Amino acid sequence: MNILSKFRRASLDTKIKYAILAVITLVVAVAYILTCLRRDYGCDGGYYLGCVNLIAEGYVPYRDFYCAYTPLSFYMMLPVRLLVSGQSRYAVFLGLQYVVSIVNALFVALIVRKLTARRDMAYASALFYCMFFLYNEQTVIMLEGWSSLWGLAAMVLVLCGNDRKVWRMLLAGALCAGAFLAKQYGLVFAGAAGVALLAEVDRPLAKRLASSIWLVVGFVAVVAITVALFIMSGTDVKELYSSVIGSGYGASNHFHSYISGVVILLKALPVLLFVPILLQGRRSETAIVAACLSGVALATLQFFFAPFPHYNIFAAPFGIVLAVQMWTMVMNQNKSRYAKMAYVILVAIAVGFPMRRLAKVDVNYMCENPRAECQAITSALRQTKQRYGLETAFADWSALPYYAEVPFHPACMKKYGYSFGGGDTPQNILERLEATDCFLHSASDPNITPEVKNYFETHFTQVESGCTVGVYVRNEILEDIEQ
Repeated sequence: MNILSKFRRASLDTKIKYAILAVITLVVAVAYILTCLRRDYGCDGGYYLGCVNLIAEGYVPYRDFYCAYTPLSFYMMLPVRLLVSGQSRYAVFLGLQYVVSIVNALFVALIVRKLTARRDMAYASALFYCMFFLYNEQTVIMLEGWSSLWGLAAMVLVLCGNDRKVWRMLLAGALCAGAFLAKQYGLVFAGAAGVALLAEVDRPLAKRLASSIWLVVGFVAVVAITVALFIMSGTDVKELYSSVIGSGYGASNHFHSYISGVVILLKALPVLLFVPILLQGRRSETAIVAACLSGVALATLQFFFAPFPHYNIFAAPFGIVLAVQMWTMVMNQNKSRYAKMAYVILVAIAVGFPMRRLAKVDVNYMCENPRAECQAITSALRQTKQRYGLETAFADWSALPYYAEVPFHPACMKKYGYSFGGGDTPQNILERLEATDCFLHSASDPNITPEVKNYFETHFTQVESGCTVGVYVRNEILEDIEQ
């Protein structure tokens, strides 16, 4: 009641502001719910949940199966895998990812509140982070949110408190290590936290260096303990290293990939074009601004690997904080009317694009239910697996999502991942086909060469039809069952 009375007494501008925030909140909430319930499975999510399935069965990443990522995110998802079963499991995983994104948004709000001392600005920043999260390929299961959870906790510890005690710096370093171990690109947060400590210009240089060193010690200690645990379990160090660096997967032209990725980031956060304004900032804001600038810069290094929009998630919290700081400077200082108009237009574009995308998603998922088709295919796969006693499966990249919830073992899992794509050769595809019981093939996959097609048509028979993915079983298995 008190809130309603305050709203009635507020000025027209304030009422419009909160009405806009309420509408955006509603759109984001509906998008979260509909995506959880109706979004089809994603290729990446199929791979990640496959890794979680193997860990649940007692297999160890790097030692027993190929894994191209640092492992913490999979272990964070493991309790859900053990507790939840059935066709609703994917929705639970995706819903949990969105809960994590909301926690991340609250961390962003804490940093903005520290910077501006304004609740409305903090809430708007958190809301925009959620929009940005969905807008950049997070409508399927990904790892960036899990990694950001640790990294943003570290940034809050560094940026929102003046206490630089040793235990606090060690904890911040440990949290940065968690971000790195959840996904290797989470190393961005360790760099940003280190820059923040070194940029505290009001502190003596010796103390800044000491804080940074303790941050590094906390980071290295956690990573070293994790590596030691894997080595003790029998993992080869070379296998661990080659898996984590990607083993050659990624763009062939790194410079072109980087430029393409930066363009994607600027389209998602056009307000970054106003970054030079920050050079006029106050001395007390140097640490936060330096940390966020370095965070965005370090996040762009991912684009040397590939220009995927979901890589923007690591740049998002830093870019949002910078946008708020630039808004404060443009609107509160003696800037020209044209500069203010230009910045408002860029903010409107930054908010408008994801709003349009989310509204479209809401409308589509209210009318359609692609999840139902995925569940029908995975049900058919479960029945096929049980009927023929299948253990291993191999899929082309387009078919990978459809057995995200089916506990197949990948063919040649010590050497390769679950599926193949553009980076695979006909030789290693054939190697896995020779070792698998079941092959999942989407007719639309462009990576099937005539040689590969001839092999699986000769040695496999399609046992499931009427869906977008063909389920093929090795002829020898079918013959044994007939006998």
